[in-house]
Amino acid sequence: MRKISFTPPARRRARKGSNGQGEQAKTIGFLVLGTSGEQTAPAFANLLRGVSIGARENNFDLFVSFVSNLEELPRRISEQRVGGLLLHGEQPSKAVESQLRGLPTVWLMANRFPPRWGDQVMPDNSSIGRIAAEYLCEKGCKSAAYLSASAPAWGLQVRELAFCQHLEDAGVHVQVLRAALESPHDFWQFDGSAARSLAERFVQLQPRPQGLFVAEDRHAPTVYSALAEAGITLGNDGQVHLISCNNEMPYLSRLRPAPATLDIRAESIGRRGVEQLIWRLAHVGVVERIRKMVEPVLIEPS
Repeated sequence: MRKISFTPPARRRARKGSNGQGEQAKTIGFLVLGTSGEQTAPAFANLLRGVSIGARENNFDLFVSFVSNLEELPRRISEQRVGGLLLHGEQPSKAVESQLRGLPTVWLMANRFPPRWGDQVMPDNSSIGRIAAEYLCEKGCKSAAYLSASAPAWGLQVRELAFCQHLEDAGVHVQVLRAALESPHDFWQFDGSAARSLAERFVQLQPRPQGLFVAEDRHAPTVYSALAEAGITLGNDGQVHLISCNNEMPYLSRLRPAPATLDIRAESIGRRGVEQLIWRLAHVGVVERIRKMVEPVLIEPS
């Protein structure tokens, strides 16, 4: 074990209550790491709804906490007064990680860095890229571009790779417009100016691509504004076909014409995460880590 640096999973002895069960056994914690929660992403509401439904249907109590300081944990978690954990957001510090590793854990959604431990339920980013590419191909686009303005994230990299590869296989010329930003102070913080700069670069491309995949809905309003100022029309009757991703209506509801988007099914990810945690609680001795992908759904404008 020392030679291969193997550390066996910690086994905890549950405190017994009057009913003979551990007092923490029917409580699960949901930690959102790297944010105060003051300004959540729209998709998070669906994720939390799915987690809440999953916990209620399986008779679990749910403890939710936003953890802005990655060096600290809520006391209830540090004392391991929960049966298992759902995690979302940034990677914690190594010291905090060592405390969390003693609990059955499932990460939800894709994170900037692949989790170093625990299972995971996340969007199928490979399918996201493929479906976006297929949509633009069906619209007859012979050229396309990918636009992403975010801190480096492995899930988005998979999304980009799948999009570009599918288009190249279909004989469609594709260009990548990417701004690799520094890690934000808050997990949900983003830089709209970077998206605008990329949209302005798209406008100046000659010849201009006929299709555009905006990797996240939150950048769609900025892109729409830049294209409108350049006199570029969108949609079936326009010069450019556009598709984005996440199905976050607060960003999309006022855009005309409405763009196609990919629903990552965050509520389903939340429910599946609870189900995976229940499985992990019953199989704590299984050392293999499990990652489950949830297929996205294409939402076309009506």
